[in-house]
Order: sequence, then structure tokens, then C-alpha cells
Amino acid sequence: MKMSTFVPERKTNFEILRILSMLMIIAFHFILHTRILETSFSINNNIAHFFNVGGEIGVLIFVLISGYFLIESPFKIRHIIYIILETWLYSVVIFLFMFILVKSDFTIEEIIPNFFPILFSQYWFVPAYLGMYILSPFANILIFHLSKEQHASLIVVLLIMFSLIPLCPSTAPFYPSNLLYFIFIYLVAGYLKKHWTLQIKKWVYLCVLGISFIIVYLTYPVFTFLSQYHSYFELRLIYFASLTSPFTFLSATSLFLYFKNTSIKNSGFINLVASTTLGIYLIHENPLLNRYIWEWLKIEEYFYTPYFIINLLIGVVATFIVCCAIDLVRRILFEKIFSLSKIRDGLFKIDFKINSLLKPISNDKT
Repeated sequence: MKMSTFVPERKTNFEILRILSMLMIIAFHFILHTRILETSFSINNNIAHFFNVGGEIGVLIFVLISGYFLIESPFKIRHIIYIILETWLYSVVIFLFMFILVKSDFTIEEIIPNFFPILFSQYWFVPAYLGMYILSPFANILIFHLSKEQHASLIVVLLIMFSLIPLCPSTAPFYPSNLLYFIFIYLVAGYLKKHWTLQIKKWVYLCVLGISFIIVYLTYPVFTFLSQYHSYFELRLIYFASLTSPFTFLSATSLFLYFKNTSIKNSGFINLVASTTLGIYLIHENPLLNRYIWEWLKIEEYFYTPYFIINLLIGVVATFIVCCAIDLVRRILFEKIFSLSKIRDGLFKIDFKINSLLKPISNDKT
């Protein structure tokens, strides 16, 4: 989810990947919030699982893109303020919309989180991303002081701890929080930016993506069958499609590398659309609004018909377009505030002081 408008340059190959990832995430939410995966095993149930697989891949791609560009960028306090304000704005405006037009009997316990969406984790992604961004200057210090071999070894060790050990029938003692896993992906992005020099044909990345994706997809019907014989398979039924799954990791990194090595002519329109992805996420995944979106799209009514996949695809694209349009309007109405010279100059001064403190210990790289 593109996190700021304060970006010196947009590369359309990464912006297309950002748009694709958001479509994957919307499809994932389409499936998640309607509980279709909890229905009995069927063709449409398998179609739902196919789209469910892509959601966590999309999240990791966003983190990879952010990390790839952040490791050589100065710290920007305005970046953090922008995310906080945009998150707060959508949370409050949607609450007021729901209060006036849909439901007016909110309890105080339901009202307060909408005015403090980050503190109450109304959107799980935002606090995890903010935490990663705040810690990024210190992660950069580590990245620029590690040798190529040390960096690769660290990634392998963390991948084993966070992704491979949880495959075992255990309590997963090293299972990471979202923030910790985002920092791990940040370190991976740093390695790809600093050390990845292998000349690999792009079709190889697509093959790795396809194989990883198919393995994750097939675990669902296979584990569904085997779960009647052993509880392990029931407990691991959707782990292979989870955020920390090794196959999710392989799928995300291979798709990222494919687009990284794809040259696409710069497109202002595509870049503009991609810049709304944070807004798209904040709108369609708002906890007060999301269930109404899926009800309006009537996905559950179509689930037991041959038109399920058509309804799903139309719903995903329509959700993207409508939320994109809303965010563009929001930018026209509110982002001029950030263009005010006094505010802009004040934020630049804060950024300069922070980076002056970090510069002597970060090898002049952050």
C-alpha cells in the first residue's frame, strides 16, 4: 500500500505490481469476510481458496517494495505523519458516515477506536508498517555493516525460525509478530537491493511463483482429506497460505524480482492510480464498512451458482475503482494542507535534524 505522496520518483513496473497486489488483497478480503472457506468442500470453495492464497502474497510485496526503496532513502517524519493523518481521516469520516446513514446506536466502546484507529489496531497493517518504518534507519545500519555472506546467513536463519519451524507439529516457539516479520522482509528487500546480482531469466521467477502458488493451493484439498486421519493437517490447513509461510515468501519474492527486472515505459496515469492503494485499503477494509461492502456485492448469494467467480472478479475490480476514485477526491480536498510552505518547511527541518543524528552512525547511507 503506497504509503506516501512524498516520493521523488515512481517506477511504473513497481507501480503495476503495487496495483496487482492490491487487487489480490481485495480478493483475499472478499473471501475472508464472507467465511466462504468454512463451507463444505466444493468447486466454488476451491476457487475461493485459490484467491485466498494471493492475499498474503500481496501484503509481502508491499513491504518488499517499501523496503527496496527505503534502505537508501533519508528518514522522513512527514511520511509517518501522512500515514497517521490519512488513517485517522478515513476512520473518522467512515464512522460519521455509518453513524448518520446506517447505525446511530454505537456504544462508547465502539466509538473510541474509530478516533484512535492506530492505537486500537483498527487496521493491523498500519501499525506494523509504521513500526517497520520507524525502525528502518537502525535496520539500515545493520544492512550496510553486514557482508553479503552475513546478510544471506541472517535471512536464512530468520526464515528457518519464522517460517520453517512452524511447519512442525509444535507450539512454534519463534513465531513472529507482524512487526517482526515485516522487519525480516525489510532485511530481505535490503539484500535484493544491495547484493542480488544473479542474472536469471524472468521466466524462472514466474516458474518459482507458479510452483509455490500451486503447492499452497493443493495443500487445501489434500490437507482437508488428511485432516480426518490426523489433527496436524487440520491445524495446518491454511498455514501454507499464511503471511509467514515459506511458500508465501517464495511467491512474493519471485513476483517482486520478475517485475524488478521488467522494463516498462513510465506512465503517469498508472503511477497516479498506484498512489491511491493505501486509501483503497483504508476504505474497503474499514471494520465498520467492510461487511456492508460484501453484502452489497451479494457474494454469498452467488456462491452456490456457476456465476460465483464472475461475481468475485467484478466485485474486486469495482471495489478497487470506487475506492481509488474516493481517494483521489480526498487528495484534492485535503492534501493541499501538506503543500503549505510553513508546514512543509517545518517538517523538512525535523527530517534534517533526525537524519543529522543518524548520519554519523549509518555510514552516510540513510
